[in-house]
Amino acid sequence: RVYILFVLILRASICIVLGLYGTLYLVTTTSMGDLLLNAVALEVILNIDEILFAAFAPVSAVKMINTLQPLKAPNPGTWRGADALTLLWALIFPALLFFTYSMGIVPVLDQIIEARKILCGGRRNFVYGTNVLGFIVAAPTVEDPFAERLVASRFRAKGLLDPHEVDPGLLLEEIWNNRTPGLNPGVLRLRDVESLSSVMSMSIDQQIQEMQKSAAPDGCTDLLGSFPGSERYLIGNNAQLLPDATCGNLKDLCKQERWVRGMCPDTCKCGDHLSDLFLSGPSEGCPNACTSLPHHNAALRQANCTDEAPGDAFKAWANQYEESMQIERTETKISDNTPSGDDMVNHGCAFLHVYQRWTKLILNSSTTDPCVGQWETGGKFFRWRPWAARCPQTCGCNAANASSELRAVCPSSCFAGS
Repeated sequence: RVYILFVLILRASICIVLGLYGTLYLVTTTSMGDLLLNAVALEVILNIDEILFAAFAPVSAVKMINTLQPLKAPNPGTWRGADALTLLWALIFPALLFFTYSMGIVPVLDQIIEARKILCGGRRNFVYGTNVLGFIVAAPTVEDPFAERLVASRFRAKGLLDPHEVDPGLLLEEIWNNRTPGLNPGVLRLRDVESLSSVMSMSIDQQIQEMQKSAAPDGCTDLLGSFPGSERYLIGNNAQLLPDATCGNLKDLCKQERWVRGMCPDTCKCGDHLSDLFLSGPSEGCPNACTSLPHHNAALRQANCTDEAPGDAFKAWANQYEESMQIERTETKISDNTPSGDDMVNHGCAFLHVYQRWTKLILNSSTTDPCVGQWETGGKFFRWRPWAARCPQTCGCNAANASSELRAVCPSSCFAGS
């Protein structure tokens, strides 16, 4: 009996160890083919003693084993046809499955997602190499079209995800076809690698234009809600956040977030030159087509041909201008004596002369013309609000020799008598 007990304990220990490590071995296998092969390998290990005995045991020993009568086990009690052992396994098996999932599968999945984030996350829009001296050199492949300020995410303050930080779970969900019911796919699928390369090399205005073409004919519609899947970058896989992923909810972010301007140009009034939005050019996310829409240029048509008085009328423009100039001071190391947002508020329309003097003296540039929306900061040119919309007299809107480009951004009343 001692010998039989010893053998039973030994066999049970082997089964427990094999069950534990075999399960861990299987849950770390990601390929279906490898999973089947590993499962067969575990079956071979479990039956290796039977295989060795059948292969190497003498015929007389095999015959003796076959003639032995099995040991009689006590008959377990039954309850409504089910014995105690069956009921025990009915409790143990679900517990084992839960233990395997929580202690085996979940940690492995977390490791896979973390590995993907480490290998493929962060900034990838650069190339690098080594020069003849062995120094590592790097350069960006394309400017990040949605690179934003290094501040706390304004999207997260609204309880939404930050679209600049792509959720790895969104991509993994699309790859594994485990889509959340009721939500649109968030990953854009292209024909081939060449198409992918073409899209990746597009500037922000080109990307917005292509998305507008597929969404609406006027070229200035709110993509959030019209372009299926765009809302996923705000809600991820949380369908409960879907009602909050609207342009109306994000309207107060138009002045700060380029992503919002690109996805909600109509709500942000990209084409209204008299709105509080100052950063309104294509590189800022606003399509050019917005300026041709009647409900966008209605305010300019009805405005008087007089300059705005200095003060609060320029406050919203000044804040956006100042934020952009701070970025340029950091990135291009331009001098700190650049015209500031406070200068814009205090000087009002006369800020035009302050700004032009600075561009000529410091930037040695005479090609900028803020009156028609051509601005320059540290060697970079931007299409921002045309100064003539608020300051038609300073910009010479009512002059006889006003250019067609200038007349296009001046109040219509400036030409009432011409």
